[in-house]
Amino acid sequence: MGKGMRLLGEDNDSYMFIADHNVGRCTKCGRILDKGYVNPKFELMKDNYDVSYTYDGYCVVSNKLKEFCARFHCEEVDFVPLPSVPGFFVFLVRRVVEFDSERRKTRFENYCDACRRFETVVGANPVFLKSQEPLQNGFFRTDLEFGSGDEQHPLLLVGHETYERLRREKLKGVTFEGIKG
Repeated sequence: MGKGMRLLGEDNDSYMFIADHNVGRCTKCGRILDKGYVNPKFELMKDNYDVSYTYDGYCVVSNKLKEFCARFHCEEVDFVPLPSVPGFFVFLVRRVVEFDSERRKTRFENYCDACRRFETVVGANPVFLKSQEPLQNGFFRTDLEFGSGDEQHPLLLVGHETYERLRREKLKGVTFEGIKG
């Protein structure tokens, strides 16, 4: 049955920060410092998905996923309203699991000593976790963020019970991949 499932969403053809000059950035590498900040002028180019990602790594969800989480008492998540896009939210998962970068042979490139992050982290698939236990019910995020520059974001994971419930919801734009190890 495996450890759980990775939750994936479609690209929504949007950027959170393309025109926002108020976002704090690292003075050395230029990367966004606060991924919790939401651009009040954000424009969602594709609003037909219940789960989607911006090109700069933000998970955007519809009210349908928020209602799902309320029904099943998912207390490990936050929904940050998008002021310019009613009914949509930035989806933040607080419960963290450790990704096993050694077993996966993940590559870390161009360390910035100012913000203490890597510019690029490559090697997210297949997902390997340090714990050998199956994920519990609910949502999780990896301790590592994958991608390059501003697009970096953690992997979102769910336990099997949550996966089965989400699958029955038939959310638009959502796919799942099994966690390998």
